[in-house]
Amino acid sequence: LKFNASTNKPFTHVIDERVRAVLRLVKKVAGLDIKELGPEREANTPETATLLRKIGNESIVLLKNDNNILPFKKDKKTLVIGPNAKVATYHGGGSASLPAYYAVTPYDGIAAKL
Repeated sequence: LKFNASTNKPFTHVIDERVRAVLRLVKKVAGLDIKELGPEREANTPETATLLRKIGNESIVLLKNDNNILPFKKDKKTLVIGPNAKVATYHGGGSASLPAYYAVTPYDGIAAKL
């Protein structure tokens, strides 16, 4: 959209689609009783944690399972190495950036299952 505006040749279909997307969002959240300029709220509840874990599980990237390595077996040794093995990295940013209630490192997640 920014490119369209900068070229002085806005593509009507692009603008139409962006407007439709905004209107879909407005329609989707209109019934949620969200107060304009209302106070921020926390949702650190077991229900929220369950929902977020479900969303994360459903959106996980599938890996090739060459040589039937996965799932890890408790009777085998597993080595977790690398600069991010003990770093809980999660993504997000911009105006919608939120600090996580908790995060799990790859090492801690794998160790908890073995």
